[in-house]
Amino acid sequence: KDDTMETIADKGNGNYAYIDTHNEAVRVLGENLVATLQVVAKDVKIQVEFDASVVERWRLIGYENRLLQDDQFDDDEVDAGDIGAGHSVTALYEIDLTSEKESHGGSLAEVRLRYKEPSAADSTEHIWSMMESEGLASFDEASPSFRFGAAVTEFAEILRDSPHSSGTSFNEIILIGASAAPADARSPSKQEFLDLVSSSRDLFEIAGLLD
Repeated sequence: KDDTMETIADKGNGNYAYIDTHNEAVRVLGENLVATLQVVAKDVKIQVEFDASVVERWRLIGYENRLLQDDQFDDDEVDAGDIGAGHSVTALYEIDLTSEKESHGGSLAEVRLRYKEPSAADSTEHIWSMMESEGLASFDEASPSFRFGAAVTEFAEILRDSPHSSGTSFNEIILIGASAAPADARSPSKQEFLDLVSSSRDLFEIAGLLD
């Protein structure tokens, strides 16, 4: 059970993986093993504060069991996740801009990052501002990695029967993923994802779950 494995890993400041294919075994126990075992940042916390005059509504997609209270962010006694060498963490937010605002080119959000060096007891904090000017005019202008990540996220939203996935189709996810990772430059893991979406679509259709 994924949630049980996650709880055990969290309690021991460890990692877990679900290995169901040979390729996944190679990735977890071969390509990423050293990076997983070598911690470069402990108790990593990220806090995003949107400018209320610009952002009317926001939603963090996923991470429901990772949320902290505001006062826990600055508390070094509160345990958080560890990051291994070469690892990255991606968090996607869905936001609605205020309808009455006129763009003033100012700050969209403030991002704060706290972490401890592997042998340190106290955290180091960094702060960045995300500016309105950094936004893109359309989804198609986003980087291939962002667009593929969005396809993966939307697939997860459908599988968890999220109300926010209404109107999204498996075909749309395949289209976005395929355009972000062209066949002539597609990694095996990305091809495996697209195959998984296609298989899920077929199973949903057999079960009569497609609209």
